[in-house]
Amino acid sequence: GGTIENISDSGVFLLSNALPPVGAHLEMDVSLQASEIGVSSIQLHGEGTVIRVEGGLDRRKGFGAAIAFNSSSGW
Repeated sequence: GGTIENISDSGVFLLSNALPPVGAHLEMDVSLQASEIGVSSIQLHGEGTVIRVEGGLDRRKGFGAAIAFNSSSGW
C-alpha cells in the first residue's frame, strides 16, 4: 500500500515503504471522489511497470510507475 503523490493519464508516483524493483509489473485500482454533489466517483483500474524507485535514509521513499488506466464513472 501507499499514498498517491501524483497521478496522470500515463502514470503514478506513490509514497510507500514497500519498494518494488524497477521493471516489476503492477495492477492498481484507484477511487477518485467527486467534488460536486450529484456526480459519482471515478474508478480507475490500471496495469503497468515500475520505472523509478526512490529511497534512502534522508529521502522520501516511493516509486513511479508507467500505468495505462481505464476508467469507469457515473458521469
